[in-house]
Amino acid sequence: MKSANGWLASANQSEIGIGVFTVIGGLKPVKLRCAGAVAPLLVAACKQWHKNVEKLEPGEVQGYAYRDVRGGNGTLSNHASGTAVDIHPHRHPQGDKDGNFTPAQRAAVLEICAKYGLRSGGTYKNAKPDWMHIEIDVSPPQAKALIAKLGLK
Repeated sequence: MKSANGWLASANQSEIGIGVFTVIGGLKPVKLRCAGAVAPLLVAACKQWHKNVEKLEPGEVQGYAYRDVRGGNGTLSNHASGTAVDIHPHRHPQGDKDGNFTPAQRAAVLEICAKYGLRSGGTYKNAKPDWMHIEIDVSPPQAKALIAKLGLK
């Protein structure tokens, strides 16, 4: 089975290489559960979010979840492949036109997405805006090449 972005999805996390990765270390670490194949991109994007958009907090960076797209007629969410992240979902609810972000914050989100091969839910054309949501928007070979190009581990 595949998620909406074409990546392999499974309820069995080990089948698709889901792991837990540290975004921000320290006494109150911020961790992300996602696919290992895209972890370098998603972790780097979350670190940039922390620096350029808003501070991240433990429990407010949500990745892998085997489920359908909300309101998506049975289409598997990109969360089901471990290739999507929701950041501060209670602060930035789906459907809010600007996501409770300033214009500068929205611009920073779009810059982060462009750099790391992601798409912002804030740019959806056929769904409710979802500014707190970012997802892989490249194929597995493209992701691997981008990780190498950016020198990510």
